[in-house]
Amino acid sequence: MAKSGETFFINSALSRILSQTTGDSALHDAFAVTMAFASRTSQNTVLVSLLLLAKTKEVLRRNSYHFAEYLCNAQALLVLYILMLFEDSGSGSALGDQDHALDLGRAADASFDAVRNRIMTLLQRGEDEIAIPQKLPRSTTKENSCLRLLFLESVRRTYLMFIFLEAVYVNLRKGYCELVPLLVTLSISLEGNLWNAQSEVGWASLAEAGKRKGLAEEGGWR
Repeated sequence: MAKSGETFFINSALSRILSQTTGDSALHDAFAVTMAFASRTSQNTVLVSLLLLAKTKEVLRRNSYHFAEYLCNAQALLVLYILMLFEDSGSGSALGDQDHALDLGRAADASFDAVRNRIMTLLQRGEDEIAIPQKLPRSTTKENSCLRLLFLESVRRTYLMFIFLEAVYVNLRKGYCELVPLLVTLSISLEGNLWNAQSEVGWASLAEAGKRKGLAEEGGWR
């Protein structure tokens, strides 16, 4: 993730376009923190943990006014939440007290709630109203269709990842997962070659395949 800028729920080609056209740097900030975590040592553990907390608070303070920004913000918070969820509990004691650990816990809870709100905003508007964000380039109808499908699939996967993390969160807090009935109903993935397409030719294939397979409808929008 730190090297590729891509995850199960983040498409690197789409996120690059969204970041460039909206000016939102939330994903860049989140991946910068993952890079810091990837190169973490015993000497810089405290600094990396402080960076995680600072960037999380910064992303939480940002207001999202556009659907593309909502998606970028939600995905960035999910990445940061994953890091906080599995952060070494020893970082708090390394700072000399438990204040940092408590701050991380509060930031994690706030991130989780914020992601839920942003995802629900995206889902509640429905597929027909999301369309291609107005700030995205509109060079061709075919390219717009591809971008729209990528955007919808990215929202779908972000929602899936949120549910998975909620299951982990509940399991860690309660010792058991009460979301199993929901998890077994979720469609885990579509054809990987469509999601991984990085060229206009590949995106054209994505658009055609999406029309045939009902890409947006399979993600549980209703």
